[in-house]
Amino acid sequence: MKVRRGPENGQQLLVRLIKQMLALDANQRITPSEVLKHPFFNTGLSGRAPCTDMNSTGGENLVLSQQPSSWKSHGSQKFNCSFQNSVEFPQKGHVNNSATPSSSEISSSSEDEISSSSEDDSEISSSSEDDLEIPEGTILGDHHVVEAFLGEGGFGVVTKCRNTKNNQTVAIKVNKSDPAILQQAKLEIFILEQLRRLDPDRCNIVEWNGYFLDGERICLNFELLDQSLWDYIGDRNNQGLPIRELSPILHQLANALFHLGSVGIVHAD
Repeated sequence: MKVRRGPENGQQLLVRLIKQMLALDANQRITPSEVLKHPFFNTGLSGRAPCTDMNSTGGENLVLSQQPSSWKSHGSQKFNCSFQNSVEFPQKGHVNNSATPSSSEISSSSEDEISSSSEDDSEISSSSEDDLEIPEGTILGDHHVVEAFLGEGGFGVVTKCRNTKNNQTVAIKVNKSDPAILQQAKLEIFILEQLRRLDPDRCNIVEWNGYFLDGERICLNFELLDQSLWDYIGDRNNQGLPIRELSPILHQLANALFHLGSVGIVHAD
């Protein structure tokens, strides 16, 4: 007698998806674009087209070895880090909203630039703690008033700020002034410039509003999001999330990774 199996339920589909995502053989591992078409997700969620030209990078990974020309703006402050060329930043308080650099400015001659971040961890962790003292009420740049402290990491702190010019509330990542961290901040700005080709809402990536200087510290201006996934799970006593809530979260992650790959960027965190 032949036994006919019924359709897989959500939990079975999720387990199958995770196994495909964790396959050790890269040839067997499911790609972000395949994840978006997986039956675990509602088909209505996965039919969105990429929001960038897939032929713009030829599918190659982004490798950085020089700065985009848009960084060279008029000003008096200069930071010399271990890139091929030093980068001139505008004077304190100026926000750079320059256009995305062209693909001709992306070089493939130095993969060591990205992989070197782990080698600098010891230097970064030894930075002065005084560099992180940013109490509420502090004005970053010329017009960003610190209203709350959101978190910190090896590179600096993230603060909730109000722009006194337009009353907009944003998240400002304040990098330490350590030379090794300044180098990483410049690299991050270069990558963020590439992401401006993408629609943040459609691609599920945080919107970047440019950068400015606060003294010798580089400040990155991002849209302020509501809550982290960590806090969202914590509010539920760390009991995990039901499948109906996991589905849109996993779909957004896969969608973001898919679009990052479409412009040649690999998320390696």
